[in-house]
Amino acid sequence: MTEQPTRTGITAARLEALKATAFTRAAVLVSLHDRMDGRMWLRLVGELWATTEGDKREVVRLMRPFDDWQPMMQRSEVRVWRALPDWFHAWRGCYAGFNEEGPSYTTDRDAARAYPFVARYRMAGLMPVLRCVWISREDCIVKMDHGRAEVLARVANEWHRVSLEVSPEPGGFSLCTGQVELQIDMPGAAP
Repeated sequence: MTEQPTRTGITAARLEALKATAFTRAAVLVSLHDRMDGRMWLRLVGELWATTEGDKREVVRLMRPFDDWQPMMQRSEVRVWRALPDWFHAWRGCYAGFNEEGPSYTTDRDAARAYPFVARYRMAGLMPVLRCVWISREDCIVKMDHGRAEVLARVANEWHRVSLEVSPEPGGFSLCTGQVELQIDMPGAAP
């Protein structure tokens, strides 16, 4: 007879995850995945999302099979989520070929454009891009971080992608509008 693995409750899992640093927490969340009930694991990931830094790709890979990410939201975040339209534009500032497929988006285009140029997220030698997508409210959740809404999308329908480049002014940047790549022609979308 095979022994069933011991399940970790959310309180013990939370304590374990909070002992990790912000940059090692993603690995702890990954290690907790198989030891917790799926909905409780999602709830814990949601609680710690904004305070988990670094590479979250493995956490996101483990999130993807869940059809419902709702357990990740707090009540205040559910209220913001309910206020979203059925379909909306969102943006992701990222790097071509590296982290384009991540789930994090914002409804603030300027914040997304600036993200790849924040010193701690800069990736030398990679092309910064701005992805513009259509997201269905049913395919996303909202996480609040210091009063700003982060949209985590299970499914994002690409509209276009624009390359970004650093401008000569310190802290500035400009769009390389000649490199727009139309991916999907969405009905009612502006050209």
